[in-house]
Amino acid sequence: MDWDAYLSIAVVVAVLAGLVLTRVAPDVILMAALVALAITGVLTPAEALQGFANPGVMTIATLYVVAAGLKETGAVQFIAHRLLGQPATLRRAQLRMLVPAGGLSAFMNNTTVVAMFIPAVQEWAYRLKLPPSKLLLPLSYAAILGGTCTLIGTSTNLVVDGLLQSERGISLGMFELAWVGVPLLVIGGTFLWLFAGRLLPDRESVIEQFDQAREYCVEVVVESAGPLVGKSIQEAGLRHLRHGYLAEIQRGERLLTVVSPDTDLQAGDILMFIGAPECARELRRVHGLKPANGDVHKLDVAHHRRCLVEAVIGPDFAGLGQTIRESRFRSCFQAVILSISREGRRLPGKVGDIKLQVGDTLLLETAQDFVDQYRYRKDFLLVSALHDSTPPDYRKAPLALGILGLMVSLSASVC
Repeated sequence: MDWDAYLSIAVVVAVLAGLVLTRVAPDVILMAALVALAITGVLTPAEALQGFANPGVMTIATLYVVAAGLKETGAVQFIAHRLLGQPATLRRAQLRMLVPAGGLSAFMNNTTVVAMFIPAVQEWAYRLKLPPSKLLLPLSYAAILGGTCTLIGTSTNLVVDGLLQSERGISLGMFELAWVGVPLLVIGGTFLWLFAGRLLPDRESVIEQFDQAREYCVEVVVESAGPLVGKSIQEAGLRHLRHGYLAEIQRGERLLTVVSPDTDLQAGDILMFIGAPECARELRRVHGLKPANGDVHKLDVAHHRRCLVEAVIGPDFAGLGQTIRESRFRSCFQAVILSISREGRRLPGKVGDIKLQVGDTLLLETAQDFVDQYRYRKDFLLVSALHDSTPPDYRKAPLALGILGLMVSLSASVC
């Protein structure tokens, strides 16, 4: 071997070491390897950039954009909550999960499907009192098997199709792989359904203890045109949330302090949940609920740039001793206070009438750059964002699903 071969092997080893041993983003490591090979002359500029002209690579990039749209609009959760339902046994739960996961992954990247299903399945398993360990691994395998059914189901199929087009002039059809993929999905799915419950361990996920967490009171309203009107607390999936519990319902002038699972929801009901800060994130993912604090809708921040943030009031905060309404908090910080915790306990009453003190922990809905903007200012002692707390925009979910359906239809007709 000449020095080009040794250098190529060294670059490959360096890439693997960088991926395993460092926290540098994979795309940065791979681009650095590409640049190194181009600078040293192992690859010509045309050869180095040839992969970007591969139809399969560009299709994968397009699919990631579509997947991001489905995630931001909550379309996958929209489908999952309707298909998963409330099965009574583990076997039925596995069947309810395998079918939509395998079906969706036939038209989306399987990694994306798994990533979007994991939070929904974990919360669903907790509500049904089923071990997540017996659902998450079958979810992954169902997505892998479903990806073999169509051309766009997995990036591997697209890359192979791109190579066939560039090298042999052969183009695969949208459903040309289905005669192999569908039997694999049926056989593999049946095996998972029959034996996953026996072969997988029974491990419970770690659930936060509310008496040790910062406790908030989060209020949400049942939307009049939403899908929850007329459903019971149990049917709406609000009986066993992972991070909080339903304490009261304000219905007009009445206050329902004892809420049974069979209580039907009505339009305009104000539901008061008590729990950890993640409870607010969990509730924002329930289609048909919106924050009771009207100021959230006045927040001048694009929907996809919003997130939930915890902030601790510092001694230099300008509004100390004033009520939140008097301090004009939303106007000053472009953030809306959803709830307040003082010494680890929630503060009752209307949020706007509470006087702020040093050490109060605020649960905010604000822009994603709020943390960077106020992390080192003296207004707050500590600022931290809740992971993956951008609220889905369910209004655009039908549009996102329509675009996916149109893309699949056009791909099938063209091919």
